[in-house]
Amino acid sequence: MGRRIPLASCLTQALAARYLLSRRGISCQLCIGVIKSLDGKFQAHAWVDVAGRTVIGGPATERYARLLALGEAR
Repeated sequence: MGRRIPLASCLTQALAARYLLSRRGISCQLCIGVIKSLDGKFQAHAWVDVAGRTVIGGPATERYARLLALGEAR
């Protein structure tokens, strides 16, 4: 998806992935989390989980404190 939408943010990609997966009947969660960087600033990140596995958003999502999870968890 990132190749189709230049400069797409993680939130844009996660929203598109959730829509496409849901449209195919695949249960998924859109997750949004934050982390405090070394310079003291908060950074937000969005990703999509399917059956407890992150399918978009990168491998380091466990570092983020999850603020929101939309959708079904299976």
